[in-house]
Amino acid sequence: MAYVYKRAEKWYIGFRDNRGKWRGQACSARTKTEAKRMADELGLNHERQRLGMEPLAAQVVGARY
Repeated sequence: MAYVYKRAEKWYIGFRDNRGKWRGQACSARTKTEAKRMADELGLNHERQRLGMEPLAAQVVGARY
């Protein structure tokens, strides 16, 4: 399940990553519906990676997780 919220005229999304941890980030959506759609899609992609249905994204050296 993903969530969205607005702060200072910018939409933010929250979702579970492929490790099951909650992550949040700003998005480029202009409406709440668009932000929710982006959050759901991103959360679904990570869910599929966690379940082994899609390959994991390449790890960036020095990334903080």
